[in-house]
Amino acid sequence: MIVLGDEKIDTKSIVYSSNFQDVKNSSPNDIIKLNYDVGYLKQLVSNDIECIVQVENIQDLIYANILKATYILVHKNIAKQAQNIADDYMFDSKILVAISSKEEIEKIAYDAIDGVLFIKDIATSLV
Repeated sequence: MIVLGDEKIDTKSIVYSSNFQDVKNSSPNDIIKLNYDVGYLKQLVSNDIECIVQVENIQDLIYANILKATYILVHKNIAKQAQNIADDYMFDSKILVAISSKEEIEKIAYDAIDGVLFIKDIATSLV
């Protein structure tokens, strides 16, 4: 299971960004978190930048994978369905669910979701 944003684990920093200009101020080791945006995602991928794309629906999930997002962040209410699709179609992108406490990891693990993202390390709110 992938665990991002947990202070107990030495993981890369996660930086919220709304445009490619913001990336210039980030470290090469940062993971860029963005809302689903085809143009911006293409820029990140073409520059080999790891990213977390937050999607709102299954259609965007499929396109985020086609566009080679490193991670796809989904709402808890579609997480299991998203993971099943990712498994059935052998996505390269990994599915993440936002959590706020370590107690939530167990439920996500039982649902066989690829990973979790602790939201306390992100400046903007996640649903």
